[in-house]
Amino acid sequence: MNTFTHTQITPSDEWTVIHNLNAYPVSDVVTVVNGETVKIMPMALEYVDANTIIVRFSEPREGSIRLVGLYTYTLPSV
Repeated sequence: MNTFTHTQITPSDEWTVIHNLNAYPVSDVVTVVNGETVKIMPMALEYVDANTIIVRFSEPREGSIRLVGLYTYTLPSV
């Protein structure tokens, strides 16, 4: 199992995360609200490919996303 953590320092309503896990990972997204770290649900997660995900929010956010790649993606042979 491989993991990757992306930290978004500048608030944005769209985070592009290049994780290079070669997988379509599961994720946990957290942000700080009133000094406390809380788990949040993004508006959308777009898996661009096996190494890139776009996280979308309804308003600009800063925080982090932890990705866990459970399965490696392999292109089928032709």
